[in-house]
Amino acid sequence: MMDPAQRIANWNVKYNTGRIKATLDDRRPVMLASVTAVYPTITATELQIRQVCGGAGVKTIQIPFYLNFGRELWALSRPYRPDPGAAESGREGRALRLAPLLPLRPLCSASERYARRALGQAARA
Repeated sequence: MMDPAQRIANWNVKYNTGRIKATLDDRRPVMLASVTAVYPTITATELQIRQVCGGAGVKTIQIPFYLNFGRELWALSRPYRPDPGAAESGREGRALRLAPLLPLRPLCSASERYARRALGQAARA
């Protein structure tokens, strides 16, 4: 077992703010380009979700659950391939493999329950 003083010293070295700042400063242009490319699509998706919720008469207090579910779907729909030759890699492959199992999975999150409820209401309308 490690000595507590040694653990504190290791933590202090690991979280050296100067080194972290230098790393983030080096990565900032790429991070900014990524955010600049992604945020408009996220915003457009959220706007569409709000419009659908508004048209369906969803209560304002329930909208964050729909937005959360929409963000999860948006993240799964993004193409992500760390290896260009691999069709079944990353999030996309995982989503494709899990898609047939989704109807069998019990309702576990509030966002899923609300989304399924909305789909049921939309089907009845």
